[in-house]
Amino acid sequence: MQRIYHNRLSAYVKSLNILPRVFMFFGNTPYLIDESWNTFTKTLQNRVSKRRIISKRLSPGTTAFEDIIGLIRTIPMGGIARAILVDHAENLPQKQLDQLLDALKAPVPSSWVGIGWHEFKLPAKVEKVAEEVGGVVVVCNAPRTNQLPNWLQSLAKQHGKRLNKDAASLLLEYIGNDLALLASELEKLVLYTADRKVIEANDVIQASSIQKVYSAFQITDALAEGNPEKALTCVESLLRSGESPLALLGILARHVRLLWQTRSILQEGKSIEDLKGYLKLPEFVINKLAQQAQNLTDETLKELHLLLFRTDVALKSTTLPPHFIFSHLILHFFRPPSH
Repeated sequence: MQRIYHNRLSAYVKSLNILPRVFMFFGNTPYLIDESWNTFTKTLQNRVSKRRIISKRLSPGTTAFEDIIGLIRTIPMGGIARAILVDHAENLPQKQLDQLLDALKAPVPSSWVGIGWHEFKLPAKVEKVAEEVGGVVVVCNAPRTNQLPNWLQSLAKQHGKRLNKDAASLLLEYIGNDLALLASELEKLVLYTADRKVIEANDVIQASSIQKVYSAFQITDALAEGNPEKALTCVESLLRSGESPLALLGILARHVRLLWQTRSILQEGKSIEDLKGYLKLPEFVINKLAQQAQNLTDETLKELHLLLFRTDVALKSTTLPPHFIFSHLILHFFRPPSH
């Protein structure tokens, strides 16, 4: 039995003269199990390029267990090769798991079987079967927090790009440690940078979905700082980039609601950790909301809420240009208090 990490799977499979019939993918990160299976099937197709491969992904609960076992034990016909992933095998009742493991001990020609086990450890009895059949165990646990920048840079390299350190840090700061979301944002950046080989921090701000979050914080920071010029610049930048006026209003309204929630929760004596549990947002966003909520009063938030409501009415009921309406919102916020 061979035990390897997910990022070495492709090179390992390419190096083998005879490909084992059983691969077991286990770990606490569904994204890595998905990607490892995709890597395996692509590499397998390259190895048997003269034959068509049928790849099937089956899960207990969505496919009858009898059908899963039947497919594993059936020889593919017509010169076809077959790759079967039995995903979420950890959900199988003990009796069915034993039947599945027995089926793995009698592999059929031109057929490869993968087991997806979505837990941090692979049970000893499952690993023992992998050893008996000369299978491969692929570790798909998430990188540690301090390893995430290198993981992102390695992923960028696979796309033919170099992700610089600041860009990686910014992505992690805004997105957190959700690997699927990080990979999705990186794909956007690869397309955005086109022929450029290096992805920089400014690309992250301009091209990824964090731009809206970043801009909402910038605008609110400017309001708290008493800087109408900065707030206007941020608004105009978003409108010029193609953001619809109502969508921009929605971004700001949601941000004000989050600030109100944050302020209320913190005033109850709750901690930042409690806040994370309530709001379910990336760590950077939580920390920034907490910072802004302390710099804004309840009266300020009420005033912002009222102005956003009036802006919504103006956008829907007048023909005034959107930038004029938003300028009015910001300048009205900074008007001298009436006596």
